[in-house]
Amino acid sequence: MPQEIREQFLILEKKVKDAYAPYSEFKVAAAVKLDNKQWVYGTNQENAAYPSGLCAERVALFYAKSEYPDADVDTLLIITDKPFEMPCSPCGACRQVISEYEFNQTKEINLYLYSHHQVWFFPSATSLLPFVFSSESLKK
Repeated sequence: MPQEIREQFLILEKKVKDAYAPYSEFKVAAAVKLDNKQWVYGTNQENAAYPSGLCAERVALFYAKSEYPDADVDTLLIITDKPFEMPCSPCGACRQVISEYEFNQTKEINLYLYSHHQVWFFPSATSLLPFVFSSESLKK
């Protein structure tokens, strides 16, 4: 694993504590690296009306693209505060969002998923969502 990724996971280990998860107590943090070398972070934000919350991955991605609309997403890191054997992977909605960014920028997004024992690497969102629904799916 590249040193830069190791360093970012150390940052995320601290940032995950800032997640707002009073209902599930399942805290997640994400880091997005853009092709301009900028790193952007997000944590999950819950709400008593569950659909109103947002996952860390989407918080980080939406913030990154709001602040740097011309930059492509290069890498996404995900961590949770739970000591699971398996790494925390994006939910279906996040997989769809990651896939759409990847599709629109015509460049794969590297994903690193962290557990307390190992880091899993996926070279593309299609590794997690092979039958993605895209704008191509809407064409007649």
